[in-house]
Amino acid sequence: MVNISIPTLQIKTNGFNLPDIKTINITIIYQKGTVNKKNSDIEINNDILIVFLTQEESEDLKKNGARIFISATDYNDVDVSSQVKIVWVKKENRSTTSAGGSFVSKDDFEQTISNMDIKVEDLENSLSIGNGRIYLDYQDGKYGINTDPHRGADTFSPFKSDKETDLISSPLVIQMKFSGTHFFAPSSNTLDLRNYFPTAMQGLIKKIIIKTMHIKRSNTSASKGSVYFEFKIYGMKEELTSESTIYSNSWATRSNYTYVDTSYLSDVEIDTSSFKYVTGFGVYAYGKEATGMSSKSANYDFWGIIEAYL
Repeated sequence: MVNISIPTLQIKTNGFNLPDIKTINITIIYQKGTVNKKNSDIEINNDILIVFLTQEESEDLKKNGARIFISATDYNDVDVSSQVKIVWVKKENRSTTSAGGSFVSKDDFEQTISNMDIKVEDLENSLSIGNGRIYLDYQDGKYGINTDPHRGADTFSPFKSDKETDLISSPLVIQMKFSGTHFFAPSSNTLDLRNYFPTAMQGLIKKIIIKTMHIKRSNTSASKGSVYFEFKIYGMKEELTSESTIYSNSWATRSNYTYVDTSYLSDVEIDTSSFKYVTGFGVYAYGKEATGMSSKSANYDFWGIIEAYL
């Protein structure tokens, strides 16, 4: 009996009921190219997207870091891309058998998110740094890291207070990119794209530094007004149950021009200590006039490096 292994990506999501999606496109950008997958290559299992890969695509993603972008519409043909949030990504194999029996092998989807070569298997539970494995933990009223998957007390190291030397000498370094074209209509004026920090780390972030950020934007038509794009960092204060904005900065396209404007940020330090949780960051956009706005579209490209300090 021969087992034929089919490589897949499993993408756990939240924020939108996946069975209500009519069309979906998943773009995987890695160091040497891009993989695009549509409905025919994707299955939905509750809140998990199962993406079928070729053997060549699987090898490319195993050797290189990658970023994943999801675009989707519902059965009313409404763009719901911003509502589909990625929780974690795993690379697996699904087996098919010629005559009875089954076999499933599993390896972790390798995604480069820092210059420390951090490999992410499950962002909510643990991190691999180099050849070691650490687990975010909470013991005796203190947050920290553990080198034992069973959370042994003697392998737990608490994060030190602000008055002591930082336990982690290097920040978590995140490469970010938001890019595309968005159509604005009177009934749908906004663009809202988000990346979320790992849930277990959201309550530990004390400071964020935008090391570098490049911002490009332009109208697609010379006869349209300005569109305003904002980069935002989101968080929650202890007494509140909804997100608010920790930091924002905005840039506009040129009214009645298609000229591509470029702006830059570097070493922008953001104090997050007044927020209990730092939840994520993203790009938001709106038309110059929120009501009665004529239809327009604009290109945007935000990319750079963010450092999160615990």
